[in-house]
Amino acid sequence: MTLARAIIGFCQGVCLSLLFGVALTSCQKRPAQILEESALQTPDSSIESSTSSPLPAQSTSVILTPSLTLMPSELPSATLSPSPTMDPAWWISSTKMPYRRGEAAVGMIDGKIYVPGGMVSLMVSGGAGISHSTNVLAIYNSKTDTWTTGSPHPVALNHFSAAAFDGKLYTFGGWSEVEVIIDGTYIYDPAQDSWTQGAPAPFKRNGGSAVALGEYIYYFGGYGGSLDTWSILRYHPADDTWEISGKLNQLREHVSAVALDGKIYILGGRWDEDLASVEIYDPETQQTQPGPPMNEPRAGFAAVVIDGKIYVAGGEQILEKTPRIVSSVEMFDPSTGRWSVVSQMPVPLHGVSGANISGVFYLVAGSPRPNQLAPFSQVITFTP
Repeated sequence: MTLARAIIGFCQGVCLSLLFGVALTSCQKRPAQILEESALQTPDSSIESSTSSPLPAQSTSVILTPSLTLMPSELPSATLSPSPTMDPAWWISSTKMPYRRGEAAVGMIDGKIYVPGGMVSLMVSGGAGISHSTNVLAIYNSKTDTWTTGSPHPVALNHFSAAAFDGKLYTFGGWSEVEVIIDGTYIYDPAQDSWTQGAPAPFKRNGGSAVALGEYIYYFGGYGGSLDTWSILRYHPADDTWEISGKLNQLREHVSAVALDGKIYILGGRWDEDLASVEIYDPETQQTQPGPPMNEPRAGFAAVVIDGKIYVAGGEQILEKTPRIVSSVEMFDPSTGRWSVVSQMPVPLHGVSGANISGVFYLVAGSPRPNQLAPFSQVITFTP
């Protein structure tokens, strides 16, 4: 295993904690001390299963300007609000997500964004580190700018994938609370506020991306240890079955994917290096071909399709000499076959997820520190 590959696998079990000056060298479960991060802290039992009201709001306020430097001591408890000098294409919600989190996937159904899990804290002891996840289902209503909670996800997870299909939310794989990569399929019905379990995927993976197209949900990439991550997986919700439906040309995890014009664009991620490359998958032929690369490598970022164009925002580069958050927003226009930088995020985030609601790019969850956990609880939007 190369050093780079070791770093990647390591990052999926924990978020490296440079902030705390701790060298995390193992992902083994052992007695651990919870590292407190301001308002994030609640008893373990409530983090795992609570559906109570959001954490108390903090009194600290930071006015956001394009040049604002967010200090580690400020960020976890800060409530950020737009300033008059901020690009009017951006908006920041004043409300906060219940149990803020990162490394979560989302699904959008009827104008609501469903966030069924994610990483909420870091635990370390004796040089070892493990992540702590939530199963709290947070639901954001874009019309009222409010959060509620639903029936908790059956398993507390981070680095899972999610997709909305036919009015229901599907989650796949992920890294469980007991530090195991899983193959689970779970289905949430908003009308019943209930979860059911579907057929397990053929392989255990985390850090992949799920996309609904036609009658299927496709699963791309991810990390599965020694297991197969080349294969493209296809799930058929109608009969709850899985099958292999092609193969990637490039291994990639912390990847994003979107459907456009009957094809699926598999974007960025990382493996032995941070990736800007793109693959275009044709469900009819089950083949992939290279697509135009993004301007910047990025992993753990949000991607959506708006008005026939692909938008990506955020992400991180951790395999470079100096790890950093990617702040740029890029747009791909299929008519020209080119990517262009269209904006800069007011709060750069990685481990962030996105949704298109009525032509607006909603960005949810994530962390503003590369390779670290400091979950951001406010919704950010970008209107192209």
